This record gives sequence, C-alpha cells and structure tokens, in this order.
Amino acid sequence: MSRGASPPVRSVPRTWDCHMGVWYKRFIETPADRRYPSVGASDDALVSDHGGTEGQLTSNDEPLYPQPTRELADMRTSLAHAPADAFRAFSRSVFAEGALTVATKQLIAVAVAHVTQCPYCIRSHTQAAMRHGATPEQIMEAIWVAAEMRAGGAYAHSNIALDEIQRHQHESGVPASR
Repeated sequence: MSRGASPPVRSVPRTWDCHMGVWYKRFIETPADRRYPSVGASDDALVSDHGGTEGQLTSNDEPLYPQPTRELADMRTSLAHAPADAFRAFSRSVFAEGALTVATKQLIAVAVAHVTQCPYCIRSHTQAAMRHGATPEQIMEAIWVAAEMRAGGAYAHSNIALDEIQRHQHESGVPASR
C-alpha cells in the first residue's frame, strides 16, 4: 500500500494491556495501520498474555515492534510457563488497590514507562490510567516528573565525570580549569 492511501479497516481480535502481560477479551475495528487499539474492557476481563505494538516502521516499512498475536503470547507462556504465571500474579498484586489508588499506580507506571521508553507500556498504562480516572493533565504532569527525574539523574551524575576530570588533572599535573 502506498503511504498516502487510506488503509483498509480490519478486525483486531484483541486489545492489549502491557504490564500485566494481559490481553483483554474485546473485539474492535481499527485501520490496519493503527497499531494500538484502545483498551476499554474491565479489569476482570483479563485472560492471557502481553502485547501491543508501536506504529513506528523500520527502513523496510516493516513494523519496528511485532504485532501482538495470540500465537506469540502462547509461545512466550509455553516457553516459560511458571515465570509467566508468577509475573502475571505479581502484576495483579502490584496494580491492585492498596495504600495507593489504582489510578495513582497507573500514573507512576506511565512515568516509569517513559523513562524506560517501552512503547507497549506507555500506551497500555496511559489507557489504564484514563480508565481508572486519571485526567490528561495528571498524565502529562506524571510524564514531566519522569522527564525531570531522567534529566536530573544525568545532571547529578555529572559529579562522576567532574571527579574523574579532577583526578586526571591532579595526576597529570594539568591545572584545573574554571
């Protein structure tokens, strides 16, 4: 298909939620080039495994991330069934209501997903945060907190480079520059 052409509409059999390695039982209609169906199912509709995909393309017009399929989800689980089950149980526990609300936990997940740069996680946790009542403004603030923490980490760690510069200058007799 040429880049300007309208993609055909296809039926996507499942929508995906990243972190819990879960896919929701829900059929939707979406254009073929739209890689992220919206997640609208309730949390109790969780059935199986991880997925999602980013719409980025490689230089060969191939998806950068694979389109999630039931086959890949089943393969991931079958290759390491016990860890997959344990991870799903762990995720359900972590994202359950507790001292923090589910919405707050999802906002934290959105922020962390931006720092780890996981496109599957960004999409699914943003959807989950909205599903649990987070506003677009809250989501964007969480992203800005993540950006500040990431930038702040680089700035703070400059002390390591500065220390090495001082050490090198001291050992080589080069006067420190200001």
